[in-house]
Amino acid sequence: MLQEEFRNLCDEIEIATALDKVDQFAEEQTLDVLSSDKTSIEDIKERISKEKKDEIELLKGLLEKTQERNNAMKARIEPLKQGEDFNDTRDVLTKLKEWNSACQSCNDH
Repeated sequence: MLQEEFRNLCDEIEIATALDKVDQFAEEQTLDVLSSDKTSIEDIKERISKEKKDEIELLKGLLEKTQERNNAMKARIEPLKQGEDFNDTRDVLTKLKEWNSACQSCNDH
């Protein structure tokens, strides 16, 4: 009877020791996962930051192109406001009328 109790006690101690080792292993695995998650979060932060910077550069480029187009349009509009381009337009209209008249003359014959 004493031997049996001793064996049961030894078995319980072995089981407790084994369970402690399992708990310790499980805790270490959890910490490893958290550590890898932290790395993943840092990687994600860096990727998002880079993507945002790239997007900002793209938008700056688009803005510069738009400003250049606006400046070109302003440069074109200003002479129109002052009537300077009307002479060219009149010349083109006159030539079109002459050409139209010439075509009608050819069709009438």
